[in-house]
Amino acid sequence: MVIDADLGNHTEIIDFLKRKETTLKQQLDNVLKKLDNAEQDKTKYEEAQTEWYGWSKEYNTSHFEPPELLELMDTTLRYTAFKLATHYWEARWLLEIKEQIETNYAEKQTKEKQEKRWRRYAKLTPCMVATLHMLPSFYSAYNWQAAITERYLPLYDFIDLLIIDEAGQVSPDVAGAVFSLAKKALAVGDVLQIEPVWGINKHVDIANMKKYQVIGTNCTLDIMFDTGLGASSGNVMKIAQRASKYQKTDIHGPFERGMFLSEHRRCVPEIIDYCNRLAYKGRLIPVRESKPDYPLPPLGYAHIRGTSIKMGSSRWNPIEARIIARWISDHQKLLKSLYPDLPLQEIIAIVTPFKKQTNLLRKELLLQGINEHIGIGTVHTLQGAERHIILFSPVYGTNDNGMAYFFDRGVNMLNVAVSRARDSFLVFGNMNIFNSNNTTLPSGLLGQYLFSNESNEITDIEVPHEWI
Repeated sequence: MVIDADLGNHTEIIDFLKRKETTLKQQLDNVLKKLDNAEQDKTKYEEAQTEWYGWSKEYNTSHFEPPELLELMDTTLRYTAFKLATHYWEARWLLEIKEQIETNYAEKQTKEKQEKRWRRYAKLTPCMVATLHMLPSFYSAYNWQAAITERYLPLYDFIDLLIIDEAGQVSPDVAGAVFSLAKKALAVGDVLQIEPVWGINKHVDIANMKKYQVIGTNCTLDIMFDTGLGASSGNVMKIAQRASKYQKTDIHGPFERGMFLSEHRRCVPEIIDYCNRLAYKGRLIPVRESKPDYPLPPLGYAHIRGTSIKMGSSRWNPIEARIIARWISDHQKLLKSLYPDLPLQEIIAIVTPFKKQTNLLRKELLLQGINEHIGIGTVHTLQGAERHIILFSPVYGTNDNGMAYFFDRGVNMLNVAVSRARDSFLVFGNMNIFNSNNTTLPSGLLGQYLFSNESNEITDIEVPHEWI
């Protein structure tokens, strides 16, 4: 313990001890509150368990246990209940519309009529979808008789459940006001994938915090930014995790707070194993099986000795783009034979860190006669998407060996890029930038996976001499 007092000054010693006593009392109060909450949760759990055993005995379902029981309910009771509920609320909507027609009901922007309008819509479509920027304008009313500054009336606490998807990409200042419109909120996302695009820098963020007395001294800055509340570095998912009472634990220790969804159903095990080791401490459980007879490696590469060209903050690599376009053109028949029911654009996509390279790749594909709208973009544009085969164009060429690479700034970028691939993730580029001896870097760890087996190399590419 650091004694922040002059031991020769009796008053300072007494003040120091009083401050410590106050701090310890606050900590004790917090612990007692948490203990009380835990006791309440335990009581609720025991009551629910008693009700569950009584219900299963009454309806003779004791031989079923979750998750088997949940799967059975999804295909029987819940399906029937959902269908009946749908028709019930359709009938309620028809009765309300009938009443409005008979009474010459007029829509207005008052608070009462706006709330009534949204409840009427919810009878047919209970789930509304909107961006965080547009949502406040939807759930609002107006009082034209009030002063100009008081006419806008947000519908506070009106939304029953607000679900924020990709919450790890949402900055706190963008979503903060929206929470006031809802009674409850559910944040879904992954802080280890794409980060938000923050609108202000850290210095402005700190100045705002001090101006509005969010923080007192510099000693609390690190704590504030660790909470995820900073408008220059935070995200909604991290804030939601702090508020959650749920937390898993395993042999590696406690998880981040919240309900961690461990089952991974997109990628074959060989692909997601890289992401598991890179970002998730081995906690993801692959559900899909391997495809031993698949003609392409799960993680493969083609070494291309290209040179990158820098323009502003972006880059492109002409040789890399040409070879990727030619490889796709040469392998169209193979790709379509693997997935005969799918068009090419639903089979394959290209991921690259740089916008300039996406434009160049589109031009090269057209020159190869490929007119299908193959998805090409940065990891930011392909977040949430997936394809059976993902080609990765790193762009950095032989003239960039040894520099700090854009996708090594954190685990997020390569974690997203690799996990877009269901069956095969193929790197087409200068493989010298993937230093498998330095697995502390995302690119180095990927190199270790790529170079782990000679069969991972794609050798059926030709580079015309005039391209070099």
